[in-house]
Amino acid sequence: MPRGQSIPAVLRTALFLAGCLVAALPGTVRAVTAEQVDFFERRIRPLLAAECHECHGAKKQKGGLRVDFRDGLLKGGESGPALVPGNAAGSLLVRSIRHEAPDSVMPKDRPKLSDAVVADVVAWIDQGAVDPRDQPSAESASATLASAWDATFNARTDWWSFKPVQAVTVPVVSNTAWSSSPVDRFLLARMEARGLEPAPLADRRTRLRRVAF
Repeated sequence: MPRGQSIPAVLRTALFLAGCLVAALPGTVRAVTAEQVDFFERRIRPLLAAECHECHGAKKQKGGLRVDFRDGLLKGGESGPALVPGNAAGSLLVRSIRHEAPDSVMPKDRPKLSDAVVADVVAWIDQGAVDPRDQPSAESASATLASAWDATFNARTDWWSFKPVQAVTVPVVSNTAWSSSPVDRFLLARMEARGLEPAPLADRRTRLRRVAF
């Protein structure tokens, strides 16, 4: 192949699979399937490009973390490895996107990822975190940007604000005297389900103090 010409994506994936199959001899790691690579290409690569490359890609590596190639994720940054293949619960990446790591909430300054997207990341890591990206990205090929935007668009169509209005049934609550507002019934139903009670009404002095603050 002429110097400077990149390997086609299909051939690159095939070579990656072949290498994994060779490595999967008895006593070594398990084989990687084409389905695992396809899952990464369809669900994980576009997600990383859309939500993570801005802060952890070729141009910027906040906290020393780079996620645009496999070894970058495995090495991690100042907080340690971003993921542990086969162990999503023990991976910082998962705790970050679940907002369980106070010092590492991702994506930064954007809406929290949907439960379905988080589930994809968890499944990917638990299945071994298959990732054919053996080299850092050149940032930013048009195809990568296109797939990233598609992933972002599809994720945002799941936002509640873009869903059609639907009629809902006002929940039944035990404390019917607390409020007659249907909106309050939804709040009260959640509280009662958790064994909580509404705070008592504040007296006039307390209300004035709140207004002053």
